[in-house]
Amino acid sequence: MAFRVVVGNKLAAPAVVTMTPSADADFPEAHLFDGPGQLGALFGALGTDPRVQVDLNGEIAEELVDHGDGGAGPDATTIAATGFTPGVETDWSGTLSPPPGVNEGAELSMSDEEDEGSNGFSLKSITSYGALTTWRFPLTLRRGALYRIDGWVKTGSAPGARIRLKNTLTGGYLLPDGSWSPTEDDFAADDAGVAFQGQDDVDFTVQGVGPATSPFELQLVVDTSAGTAYFDSLSIRVSPASVIPSTNILAVMNGHNIPAGTTVQWISADTSDFASPTTRATGTAAVHQFVLEASAPFTARFHRLVIVGTPGELVYMSDVVLGLIVDLEPEPADGISIEYPETGQIRQQSPAGSRRVQNRGPYPPRRLNVKFRFRTAAEEAAFRAVIVDELRGGAESVLVMPAADLVGVALYGEIETPLQFTHSMLSALQPDPERREYYSDVNVSIVEGSGFEIAQEG
Repeated sequence: MAFRVVVGNKLAAPAVVTMTPSADADFPEAHLFDGPGQLGALFGALGTDPRVQVDLNGEIAEELVDHGDGGAGPDATTIAATGFTPGVETDWSGTLSPPPGVNEGAELSMSDEEDEGSNGFSLKSITSYGALTTWRFPLTLRRGALYRIDGWVKTGSAPGARIRLKNTLTGGYLLPDGSWSPTEDDFAADDAGVAFQGQDDVDFTVQGVGPATSPFELQLVVDTSAGTAYFDSLSIRVSPASVIPSTNILAVMNGHNIPAGTTVQWISADTSDFASPTTRATGTAAVHQFVLEASAPFTARFHRLVIVGTPGELVYMSDVVLGLIVDLEPEPADGISIEYPETGQIRQQSPAGSRRVQNRGPYPPRRLNVKFRFRTAAEEAAFRAVIVDELRGGAESVLVMPAADLVGVALYGEIETPLQFTHSMLSALQPDPERREYYSDVNVSIVEGSGFEIAQEG
């Protein structure tokens, strides 16, 4: 009985997810992939064959870099003596080196003084005293995907401003030709102090092994001599030539209100209009959760989950998971147990002593426990590559299926930490090589996300 897992969820960036009919404003599409058992998405109207559509390479530039073109940007985001205080909600943050003194700081703001693009704005960095200013914007990019980056910089007088893209997992810096430097280096720099200097449409690949995604940081650096600098046309988007990930499973987990027995379909296509669709799997919705599995892994840019017919009420779903399921080897060593802990419950007692038990969600979240034994170092290393390196201690969600025919006990949640591998040192250190044995054990627990439901009016 193979132990089957899906690491992460392909609905997350850089994918773009849409719903037809359109999603309710209070329960948008983003809630379909906000993490196991968080909120859910609700169709905003009734309609025939409601569907969720996924474009795996659909991210646009403006959505990956806040205010990258200077437009619709922050009135002022300021580093003051008391620390960084953004003037509006934004993911940009900044530091000064050395730290600022009293009444000294820096400001990143929208400016109409310079424009490399066509909207009349850029981002302007001002430092009130001689200090190295670094503005940072965090990004999470998909390993194996091909991205395209643009960036332009201009200093007000003396040169000394630069743009950097850093892989904070590996420490590498992107170079203008799309390669990586192991030491601090620039993607673009203003070496003249007059015209905008930059790089346009440079493709790069998120390399490496291990995690399905990597953390990045876009950096805008202004040297002490420059003081004032302008940045424009900052964008990171999926390249048209990017590699599309393979998938073989589409699941609805942690709660929905699709009537049991309703026909559901998973179809894919190479174009957004689905002019030539391929049906990957057809099934029926089960209470609470269901799984559609393709006959083999395949590659397609566009995917649809279709609820066949016209539902009698507005449909909601908690988590829609799209991914590639793999079988872990070896098989579990000592069976699988499923617990229903009380952490999702509220227990009260009446004055007469009787108890009332209420779940915070529609059901108590489950915990799945499984034990693995490895008889070779290679077996253990292959297991670690998935459970440790890719899941990153719970940073990535995981869908587990103990077996293909046990869909009812499939679970979408997060791995519990810490993981403890134990080794038999007595047999490993035997002086006689013929008598040596290698084996190790690990217990793994995955905790399900809370269930989600939306009460229907009337």
